Amino acid sequence: MSDNEKLREITASEVTVEVTDARTGVTVRRTLPIDFHETANCLRLAAEDAEGRPSELVFMPAATTTAPVSMPRASFHTIKLGQCPAYA
Repeated sequence: MSDNEKLREITASEVTVEVTDARTGVTVRRTLPIDFHETANCLRLAAEDAEGRPSELVFMPAATTTAPVSMPRASFHTIKLGQCPAYA
């Protein structure tokens, strides 16, 4: 991707999570069947719950922004259910 092109959206049908256990210090990685959709306006994770029903988490910035997708994750602190708004 050239410097002139901006990454406006990231999508994937699975995510890889890496966690380090607080008690043992053991680090594990898991690839999970979770749909991932990120824009400058939100980060959406969608999967099925234990009963096979659709379930999702949508992380949205506290204020509307048109910042690029590389916005620091710390700014995503509000959790809402629903669809990501369209990229502005």
